[in-house]
This record gives sequence, C-alpha cells and structure tokens, in this order.
Amino acid sequence: MGIQSLLTDELTSSDIDQITELKDSYWSFGKNSQLSWFKNNVKKNDIHNIVKVNKSLIAYTLLKLRTYEDPVSVKESKYLNFDTMIIKKKNRNFHNLRKLMKHNNEIIISNKRVSFLLCDDDKINMYKFFGWKVINNNYFRILDRSFKQKGMIFNILDTNLINKKVFSFYWNK
Repeated sequence: MGIQSLLTDELTSSDIDQITELKDSYWSFGKNSQLSWFKNNVKKNDIHNIVKVNKSLIAYTLLKLRTYEDPVSVKESKYLNFDTMIIKKKNRNFHNLRKLMKHNNEIIISNKRVSFLLCDDDKINMYKFFGWKVINNNYFRILDRSFKQKGMIFNILDTNLINKKVFSFYWNK
C-alpha cells in the first residue's frame, strides 16, 4: 500500500474520477455532484493524500490550505483544513487507518501548519488516538460556513491555547 501526496495540479483526470467515485460510495450525492463539489471547493495548493493498490484508489484524504486568525498574534495565517478522509469499505481496518493517519499527521507537521477538522461525536476518540485535541465549541468559530460538528486541532505548538483563546477559521478562504 503506497501513499502519495499530490497537489491538485498534479492529479490526473483518472485520479479525480476515482476520488469522486470513492467519495460517492460514502456520501451518495452522485458522481456529478461530487465532481461539482470538487471543482468548486478544491484549490491548486490543496494536498491530496491518496492510497492505491494495483492502480485502484482505496483511501483518500484532502488537506485544504486555508486561512485562520492566529489567536496569539491576531493576524491571518495558513492552516490545513482536514476536510475529507475516506477508506474504501472493504479496506477499512485499523492497519490502513493507522498508515493513512500517520501519513496525514506527518504531512501536517512537515508543512509546519496547524490543522483543524470538524467531526461527529462518534469519530472523536479515533482522532484523539492519533494526537488530535478537541476544541470546545465556544473557542472556535468558522467565519464562512455553518456547522454542527465538534472541532479538533492538531500540531498546535502551544496546547495551552486550546479552550482558552478563540480560533477563527475560514473554510473557503
């Protein structure tokens, strides 16, 4: 199982087709809807972590380079929005999850970025296992999107800031 990290411009049309197909296997909106979402929400500097076996995509993560207000300097900075993670149903096991999450975390660290994600309650312990921290909903806001999920953060140097300073994230900027 090889993991590749590619920027959007490095993806082939076959890669994009396989990504939208894999996403649609979990979020059934139709491939055209998935492709439209991809075209409208993915930017050229976003990072696509893809796992293929025999040229077939079995796992995928999207790390979107976006903007947030650093709560210490109160200036805008870049973060990696951990937007999508999916493993093909027949390949879902701890071994594949661990490899993918380890790779995701290494990419975040090597890019020297904070990463943020939204997730449902049933996924919190999984992300915690891989070093992510929960942010109380009173201590973060998303300036250009509504949400109901919990927020989690990774690779923040000063963990004392979590749940003490308000983080302001942009989802699309």
